[in-house]
Amino acid sequence: MPTFPEDDASRGIYGISVAAELVGTGPQNLRAYERHGLVDPERTEGGTRRYSSADLDRLRRIGELLAAGLNLAGIAAVLDLEATNDRLRGQLAIRNHGDDATPDAKSAPQDEVERAADSRCGARPVESVRARASLVKSEVRRRSPFRPEQPLTKVSSSR
Repeated sequence: MPTFPEDDASRGIYGISVAAELVGTGPQNLRAYERHGLVDPERTEGGTRRYSSADLDRLRRIGELLAAGLNLAGIAAVLDLEATNDRLRGQLAIRNHGDDATPDAKSAPQDEVERAADSRCGARPVESVRARASLVKSEVRRRSPFRPEQPLTKVSSSR
């Protein structure tokens, strides 16, 4: 059976304008996300960006987090935490199920954790995302180096 380029989720096949259209944003936003280190598309020899299916999934996740009210710094923190969480869940699955753990077995602990979290707080998935976004926002604000002693006030000119 022949394999097609789109079968490889990590192979960059979409140009920036196509990728932007597929995820529902503008090419300038994709460039900004790349500048902030949120996505790293492949480059052709000529320097043209090529986005993979995995990149498109990540861009859709960025869009969800933006819609939940996070800024780009908060999104970077969330994506980093999610990657760490996925890595740790994979390690846990291997420890619990051995090296023959299937992808379904690796995601089983995640399903259990999410069900337990939702049952404890009675939250719906959207509410959970909003609650997590709120926590990340407060953490980003707490870590911010800019903390004025007094609130900024408007300076009026005396003429």
